[in-house]
Amino acid sequence: MRPRGDKERGAFAGAATASASPGIAAPRARTRPGHNTPLLVLHGSNLGTAEELATRVADLAEVNGFATRLAPLDDLVGQLPEQGGVLIFCASYNGAPPDNATEFVKWLRGDLSKDTFAKVRYAVFGCGNSDWTATYQSIPRLIDEKLAAHGARAVYARARAMRVVISTPIRDMVRGAFAGLREGVRARSSFSRSADDEPLYRVEPVAPTTVSAVALLGGAAPMKVVANTELQNKTAPNASDRSTRHIEVQLPAGISYRVGDHLSIVPRNDPALVDSVARRFGFLPADQVRLQVAEGRRAQLPAGEPISVGRLLTEFAELQQVATRKQIQIMSEHTRCPVTKPKLLSLVGEDAASAERYRVEIFRAA
Repeated sequence: MRPRGDKERGAFAGAATASASPGIAAPRARTRPGHNTPLLVLHGSNLGTAEELATRVADLAEVNGFATRLAPLDDLVGQLPEQGGVLIFCASYNGAPPDNATEFVKWLRGDLSKDTFAKVRYAVFGCGNSDWTATYQSIPRLIDEKLAAHGARAVYARARAMRVVISTPIRDMVRGAFAGLREGVRARSSFSRSADDEPLYRVEPVAPTTVSAVALLGGAAPMKVVANTELQNKTAPNASDRSTRHIEVQLPAGISYRVGDHLSIVPRNDPALVDSVARRFGFLPADQVRLQVAEGRRAQLPAGEPISVGRLLTEFAELQQVATRKQIQIMSEHTRCPVTKPKLLSLVGEDAASAERYRVEIFRAA
């Protein structure tokens, strides 16, 4: 990586440097302590809602000391663990299970003995749209009822929500489930986050010549847009303020459309914003890095392959969404500014005043 001056690099010129002074050991990050209670987090999801919730909760479980595994429901057919606990996040699709939960549901509906799950401790969280009254929560309800009917013990009553957020129902469920699963376990620490914690990602600068393509995530295939036409009248005096578009895409070779397939639109962050964020952390968009993840940790960003900082921030990071209260809490844990820290903490308290302050000053102001 060619040297650049501090003005070009940004405020943190040292962030892109891979070398260290000889003879001086880098400070060792604090590894989060854990009671290591086994926790299996399962998801059934076609559109990604339940999977995203499961991923967030699995990460939160690691912070709270659990030895966590994340997997789709079909991966555990016939083998629910009897040690630790199981958290299940699942959606329904017109009363049918998600594609990656079909075999799991078939197993539960099969010929099981009354005590098949006698040693299983679990909690179920259902995702769905309540507008579909007849089938709302049908699969999460079935999973919950079948587990209980065959001896499993619920550590928290089945919860539900319609949005991909750590909202009050899921927050209460997570707290209750975590507390239930920790019964009889002597915790060694408070498991609170700290700026000295071992980070999820380590950024390794690499030479531009070693860049390779990052595999597409989620099994999706890119498609070319060949037509994009506005259907609403935009001509005065009867111009519509709505937008309805006719869009055509060209299917890649070897791909055919099937009923039920979904088209995802993956937005890109504005280049000027990407450039600003990159420089804030001491990089240029053209710089190549490789993200390394600690063994046993899950990553939602592309890890192990070289990628440009620009592409990482353009396609894989959300730079424009309003900061959530959880994100603000994490920022408060990493700032050492005596003025900023109390301001951030005033937005994330459990009291009603903090919630209202966040709604007025952050959410509505964005």
